Amino acid sequence: MSKDLDKYLRDYLDLPFERIFEAYRHTKVLELIHSANLSKSIKFLEIGPGLNPIFNVIKEFGVAHILEPVNELFKINKEKLPKVSLVNLYNMSLEDFFNSNFKLPSYDLIILSSVLHEIPEYQKALIQCFNLLSSGSKIIIVVPNNRSLHRLIGQESGLHPIGERLTKTETMMQQNVSFSITSLQNELLEIGFKTKVLKSEFIKIFPHLIMQELFNQKVLDEQILDFFSKISYLLPDFGSEIFYLGEKP
Repeated sequence: MSKDLDKYLRDYLDLPFERIFEAYRHTKVLELIHSANLSKSIKFLEIGPGLNPIFNVIKEFGVAHILEPVNELFKINKEKLPKVSLVNLYNMSLEDFFNSNFKLPSYDLIILSSVLHEIPEYQKALIQCFNLLSSGSKIIIVVPNNRSLHRLIGQESGLHPIGERLTKTETMMQQNVSFSITSLQNELLEIGFKTKVLKSEFIKIFPHLIMQELFNQKVLDEQILDFFSKISYLLPDFGSEIFYLGEKP
């Protein structure tokens, strides 16, 4: 299954609440990077940075390779690069990069923040990531949680399915897989990764569209959203997104 990247870009830019939500995701990814105790000269690979790239805020690293297959997003990210930079940005998929001469022999960190579920052959992508890491290197993955509280509420109200059935938004975004905490961990264990951190974050009670409407109406504000983020530990299995930090043994 190949993706219509032009349609994907239009739908991605139109997603309600996503720009707000990205900021919370970004913060949690940076926390995972900090917890990994990586050296200041790391070689890292970021796959699918979208509009909120991690490479733009990591202050100390050796080399960064960034893959963005969507042309317009590639152009936007390219404009963010300083003239003198250790960041190399490539307008290609992971599969094409893996088979290219651009890749390094190995990386210390690979980041797939809200992108694994967007990759048609995601299992193949995970194997390629595993092969691009050296022993002791880390991988960070963020995916939506198909057992999140808002999906459980949606199931009861008849709005959204839970489990592996895709929502209307997931289908629109040309996704073909969804994950629970257990299913994600099992996939990664089977490939050979060792789990270091596995948790869900941000308690969301409504889908993105309703969250955006409530935010526009000022029923929700940043203080309330911060609260939803901070109380994730109270419902550790039911946050809206799964955050994984793994290691190649």
